[in-house]
Amino acid sequence: MFHYIKKVIGCLLILVMASSISFGLNQFTKVNALLKEIHFKIQDEIPADSNVLFYEDHIYIPLKFVSQKLNHTMDWNEKTQTITMNNSKPFLDFEDVNPSIGEEFVYGEILSIDKNKRILTIDQHIDDNSSPHYNIDVSKDAIIILQRNEKAMNIAFHDLKIGDVIGIVLTKNKVARGIILID
Repeated sequence: MFHYIKKVIGCLLILVMASSISFGLNQFTKVNALLKEIHFKIQDEIPADSNVLFYEDHIYIPLKFVSQKLNHTMDWNEKTQTITMNNSKPFLDFEDVNPSIGEEFVYGEILSIDKNKRILTIDQHIDDNSSPHYNIDVSKDAIIILQRNEKAMNIAFHDLKIGDVIGIVLTKNKVARGIILID
């Protein structure tokens, strides 16, 4: 008798599982798409490869891949069927210039940029009568900020352009540790 009850419960469990799978499949639409590996280049970063789907003249890219490349976190809420992506990279600011430890602030227009050596040549704005050219080494961990109105964001060294007017915090060794570009 106990064996019989065990078999009935087992059959009922199999039936319930099979029906839930078939109900779940009704939520999806079957499509014919092509899977292909393609190359990505996001914001001048090192290119990456990923498999994508091509369907009806559209490219479908895995969100996890995109979120990682853009330095975002991605969360899936199954209950609400919602994907949330958030920027995981916080805004970085730098400390004000500290003259007591030999730091100084210079202000000027970028005349040339050596992106490989990370050197800026600026036309330093001191007053109306003087404007010396000045080569500045930029630290690899220098914080660079683009500020527009009340908003600010971090940018990379390669985002600077000739003609930009910038303010620079220099260490006592004359190396830039912070740059602000006001647009």
